[in-house]
Amino acid sequence: MTFTLAIVMVAAIGTIAVALVVIHLLQRLHDLEQAVQGGLTAPSRRLTREEFERRFATARQRALLGERIGTGVLIVVDHGSPASDAIVRTIKHLPSAELVFVHHANGALATGSNDFPRGLSIIDNLDQPTESLGIASLPFAFVIDDAIVTGARPLAGPDDLLDLLRSHT
Repeated sequence: MTFTLAIVMVAAIGTIAVALVVIHLLQRLHDLEQAVQGGLTAPSRRLTREEFERRFATARQRALLGERIGTGVLIVVDHGSPASDAIVRTIKHLPSAELVFVHHANGALATGSNDFPRGLSIIDNLDQPTESLGIASLPFAFVIDDAIVTGARPLAGPDDLLDLLRSHT
C-alpha cells in the first residue's frame, strides 16, 4: 500500500463520517421544525428529559394532524358528555362552518351528519390516537392555520368554543 492510497482511504472514510453526521443533524433539524409546526413552544421552566420527549412527540403528532387539516378548527368531542353535546348543538347553529372539523373520539357522532351546516367536515378516523395528541380531557379544540397548530385547549362548553372561533377568525 502506498502513502497516497492510504491518504485517499483515510479521506474517503472521513468524508463518509462527516456525511453521516450531516445527515443525522439534518434529520434532527427536520424533526425540530415539524415539532414547532405542531405547536412546540419554549418551556416556562426547566423540563426533565422525559417531559421534553413527551412534549416533543406530542408536537410532532400534532404537526401530522395539522398537515391533514390544513386550515381550520378541529373539535374532538365525546359521546354522551353534556359539554360535547352542547358544543355539537352549537356547531349546528353556526352560520358558516367551512373551517370547522369535528372528530368523535369514541365512534360516530350521536347526531347524523345531515344536521350539520353545509361545509362542515366530519373526521371519522384520526391517524393518531387522542392520547398521542396530548388531549387530556374532552371536548378539545385545535386551531390550525396553514398546517401549523397555533392553539390547542380543552373546551368547557359552547362559550369557550365561540370565544375560540372569535379569536381565531
